[in-house]
Amino acid sequence: MRINNIQSYNSKFSSSQKVEFAKNNNPVSFTGAAKESGKLTKLIIDNYILKFYKSGFAKKFVEKTSGPAWDKMPTHMAVAGSTLISAMYVVRTLGNDKLDEKKRKTLALNDCFTWGLSTAITYLADKKLSNWWNGVTTRFVANYMLNNPKARNTEILGEWEPKDLRKVMNNWFERVDPNNPEVKKIFSKIEKKAYTSIKEFNLDVLKNPELTTLINGMDVFKSLFIAGMIYRYVVPVLVMKPANIIGKKLHERNDAKAQTQTQTQTLQQNQKTDNK
Repeated sequence: MRINNIQSYNSKFSSSQKVEFAKNNNPVSFTGAAKESGKLTKLIIDNYILKFYKSGFAKKFVEKTSGPAWDKMPTHMAVAGSTLISAMYVVRTLGNDKLDEKKRKTLALNDCFTWGLSTAITYLADKKLSNWWNGVTTRFVANYMLNNPKARNTEILGEWEPKDLRKVMNNWFERVDPNNPEVKKIFSKIEKKAYTSIKEFNLDVLKNPELTTLINGMDVFKSLFIAGMIYRYVVPVLVMKPANIIGKKLHERNDAKAQTQTQTQTLQQNQKTDNK
């Protein structure tokens, strides 16, 4: 029936009539809705989000959370989230009546081992990779400076090339003019020292907000990538076999204990029967 209708339509109307028909029967357009949605989004950004970011509270919050004490916060948050998820797995596994009791205990034990080992390896890997990642971030910043000369802070450091970033981090205090008001402010807060951390060098000397955002983003990426890989891929595979072995031994011990109790009870009942 549908084919016949299409054939009738093709034979009845010319090409120009078909085009005119299509123009007059377009699907519903959402252009107006999109424009209104864009206006609403802009209204929220201009009146709420931007005001918050420019507020004194936001500025103080950023300053308070920019120090070394907050460097591990992404790792802590990742571990906290994984801990919550692992705990939910354990509770749901132990409460799953569709599984055999032995199976439930083995799976719960597997989840606990996975969480414990993952947490330890996450913190260890994050610490061990910090120096290497700092080098990666330093090279990233140097490349960023090639197209963003303002990030070099030449007003106080003078002209220098991004490829010499590590040298500047080491001898920056020899390059500056001690009579420069900005330099005096820096020296009033920090000592003349060589930097190995690009993050600290930017916070203390370069003072570039865009670099701060990029460097923090690199740190967050590193921490979340390490935690995600270890919690979800690496450790679950490593733990499965040992957890199954331990679970099997626990079940065998419990079975032996239950069998001994059964034999003892049977013997006691037989003794009572003989005494009668």
